Amino acid sequence: MQERIVKACIKHPKTWGLHLGRRHGDILQRMYGMGALDGLPGESMFGFLTSEGRFVDRIEAAIIAYDAGQIEKPQLGLQSQDLW
Repeated sequence: MQERIVKACIKHPKTWGLHLGRRHGDILQRMYGMGALDGLPGESMFGFLTSEGRFVDRIEAAIIAYDAGQIEKPQLGLQSQDLW
């Protein structure tokens, strides 16, 4: 089975590691609500979780999503709203 993008993901070193959801904005909102972030998430890394369990950045995610037929056109970086 070809690797696919399965979730939006935010990696934050000062909290609990990976935070998963459908869209990055939803994840941020949940993280703020839990008190996981104060102010802007400057140290956070926005990316995606793949079907292989890998965290990938927006650039690699765009390549994977295009190759898997999840998006129609090649892109420089994937946004969660491109998929969901």
